[in-house]
Amino acid sequence: MDLMFDHVFVRVMGAGAMVLGVISLLGGLLVLVTNAFGAQDGALWIAGAALVVVGVALLLLARVAYQKYMRSLDRRRPQPVADTGAGSSASSATAVAPESAPVVDPGLVAGCFACDQQAAATRPPREDVLHTDHWHVVHAFNSTLPGWLVVLPTRHVTAYTQLAPAAAAELGGLLHRLSSALEQVTGCAKTYLMQFSEQEGFTHLHVHLVPRMPDQPDDRRGPRVFGYVVDDETQWIPEGERDRIAREIRSALGDVPK
Repeated sequence: MDLMFDHVFVRVMGAGAMVLGVISLLGGLLVLVTNAFGAQDGALWIAGAALVVVGVALLLLARVAYQKYMRSLDRRRPQPVADTGAGSSASSATAVAPESAPVVDPGLVAGCFACDQQAAATRPPREDVLHTDHWHVVHAFNSTLPGWLVVLPTRHVTAYTQLAPAAAAELGGLLHRLSSALEQVTGCAKTYLMQFSEQEGFTHLHVHLVPRMPDQPDDRRGPRVFGYVVDDETQWIPEGERDRIAREIRSALGDVPK
């Protein structure tokens, strides 16, 4: 989601550690080889060995950073909702989709996480807050702020200008209804609306609809609201609580004029 801002620090740290590790390792080996055929100075032996050890340590650190980044990808990705297209309308909430075989759809792109997930089996309420012919809505899983929603198109697009006219026309009303429901459910003063879709592997357009609470700290207002998105799973809103919020939003949507 950038529910999920890119793991820039992890990736930069890993890449930097790998480059420095290779340089240090090669430098240490060069010192050792040169010293072996040259002065055979004791201090150079120590310096070369130290460079080799540092290089190996940095390469191990780079490997750990890479593994951490790869493991985090699945946790940070929003969970799109399967849209069966049966009986759905342009602005109607539906129950969790029944189990079904994967759907092959020319409007989806294999390898895109959001697209691949649309043919998944039954989803809990937190992963199927609402879906229509053109949009589906999920509750962010790695947010510590209740009510953080992610709105995704049911077809693979990477920019607003690629939306079908009907999908573009529906979006404004859908966001208005969801914002009203969030005000009822969370008591927020207003909602934030953000869209980036820049993270590698997550360019499928997705819109963040985030409640801004009346007592929200200054360091969590505006763009800093992404401070509520964390990697530590122990801080995430429990699944049961997200399901409860999703059900309440569904109920509140029934009270919002279409």
